[in-house]
Amino acid sequence: MESKKIFDLKNINPLSKIPNGKYIVETIFNYNGRKIRLKKEFNYIHSIKYNIYLEKGFYTENERAKLYIEPKNYSAETRSINLIGDIEIYTKKRKLIKKIPVNLGYVTLNPLEKKEYSVILPPIKKGTYELYFVSKELNQAVYIPFPVTDKIERKLKNISLSIDTYLFYPINETFKGHFI
Repeated sequence: MESKKIFDLKNINPLSKIPNGKYIVETIFNYNGRKIRLKKEFNYIHSIKYNIYLEKGFYTENERAKLYIEPKNYSAETRSINLIGDIEIYTKKRKLIKKIPVNLGYVTLNPLEKKEYSVILPPIKKGTYELYFVSKELNQAVYIPFPVTDKIERKLKNISLSIDTYLFYPINETFKGHFI
């Protein structure tokens, strides 16, 4: 098998002039008398984005969950941000049950650098919740599932599969999926 590079984003100079967004690179060429069409879709980011994740896959009602907030600088320049926002916890029916203000102060990040911060959450009743970290300064809201149980299942009869996919939204949009 042979591979050939047909496009290199690094050839666009400077990269920082490309606006954030979704892009499609498409090429059409002939190979052995056949017309070949290739298409690649990608998201280009050159700003600070953050990820959130929990220390554990689930918590019991009396536990204080540990949430990690991890900003990363996807740009070519050193950037500073005020990492301030709200942790919002919703029920399956989209009822807000907790809103926790978070102020981690100013963060300076070098290009492609990330830093990790943690926040301890108050105990919460049994349920499967939607947990968001909303940052108005970065115009981002990041969602993860937040499962809480009243006991640890020993016989594995009430086990369900949870797949963590981190979803990033502009501030004025909410999660459009649903829990089963």
